[in-house]
Amino acid sequence: MRASSSLSLCALLGAIGACYVGAEDLPSAHGPGGGSAHDAGPAGSSDAAASAPPPGATGLPCDVDAIVRSRCHACHGPTPTAPMSLVAYDDFAKPSARDPKVNVAARALARMTDGQSPMPPTGAAPSSEVAVFRGWVEAGLPRGACGADAGAGSTEAGSTAPQCTSGVYWQSGKKGSSMQPGRACIDCHSRTTDKGPIVAIGGTVYPSLHEPDTCFGVDGAATPARVEITDAQGRVFSLPVGPTGNFSLDARNAIAMPFRAKVIAGGKERAMTQAQSTGDCNSCHTVGGANGAPGRILAP
Repeated sequence: MRASSSLSLCALLGAIGACYVGAEDLPSAHGPGGGSAHDAGPAGSSDAAASAPPPGATGLPCDVDAIVRSRCHACHGPTPTAPMSLVAYDDFAKPSARDPKVNVAARALARMTDGQSPMPPTGAAPSSEVAVFRGWVEAGLPRGACGADAGAGSTEAGSTAPQCTSGVYWQSGKKGSSMQPGRACIDCHSRTTDKGPIVAIGGTVYPSLHEPDTCFGVDGAATPARVEITDAQGRVFSLPVGPTGNFSLDARNAIAMPFRAKVIAGGKERAMTQAQSTGDCNSCHTVGGANGAPGRILAP
């Protein structure tokens, strides 16, 4: 591969390689139903240099990290049920056991596009995700800095532990769109059922950054709030926030990746500044934050 081609691909990955790059409070001139997403520019990007990642980071570019978490970790996670872990940069950079002439990343790409024996076996990854992974492999596996928790054990108010603002936790056995606030619903349903994801996009909106799993978030039934998704084809999906803070888009909806997202409530909006390629929002917006996210999805 020519050096100029590698650099252009690295630049592309650096531009799109953040699972989360920030948000800002934006007063809407049109009330809760209007306004537009304002791009404040990236607050971070993948590092293509071959420097070591910070402690706790996977070393992967964030878009690649998000794909790996969503598509691979059910079997190839930190404690794998498959023969190998696919978690950190070195897992992908080492020679493939099947074909030592290529690295594991190249072998993984071949399996992702194999019509006879695809990975993941539960269903092929969408072409947009395959394109991101292919670009990373063809660029020579530039390093990133994803996977380090951002601020775990701290909150906006400066307290030393996560706090459930609502004081209410999910304890029901009922299933549905309100269940298990704070948890990564796509990852969970992919691991625990043979039916695959039931939502294309899903997450939980909270009033503060560091709230524990199953804690109720913003009550969108009492104070109307919604998450607005704009996909790569310009289609807009308005997802109401429910009584536990959850929002979701049914998996039967075909979303063109990457998409942009913003939370709208009370005449204000909080917009992410870069497009995203995974709909499992709580996989990044954890209690302490992961993949560059500062913590939970925060209401404006």
